Amino acid sequence: MQSVNEIVINKINKALNESHISKAELARRVNVSRATITQWLNGSNGIKQSSLEAIAKALNHEIAWFFTEDSQKGKQPELSAKQVTLAMSIDPDVSDEELQQAIDYIKFMHAQKADKDDTNGKD
Repeated sequence: MQSVNEIVINKINKALNESHISKAELARRVNVSRATITQWLNGSNGIKQSSLEAIAKALNHEIAWFFTEDSQKGKQPELSAKQVTLAMSIDPDVSDEELQQAIDYIKFMHAQKADKDDTNGKD
């Protein structure tokens, strides 16, 4: 199973290919350098939430789309009690796919926080 960061990177690449937008054009739309886009896509730098939101807008996708593996379609997620509570607090009729996207987004945010904490703890 891919990590959340790998899923996001793969989805950005997929959206770039489908939209025929170059990395340079994405960089212009997101207001970062092309080198930053390259660093994000090769995994050497993490993508901030605000940057991912800008990427989603630039590539005409909902942000949740970036957190779901294509291979997850049709799979029934195994839910913890916290995840069920989250789903029910959002909407009792939330679909399995929507719930998995929300869970994947939360995992991404936790990974970003952990990466930030690791960076801040280094001398």
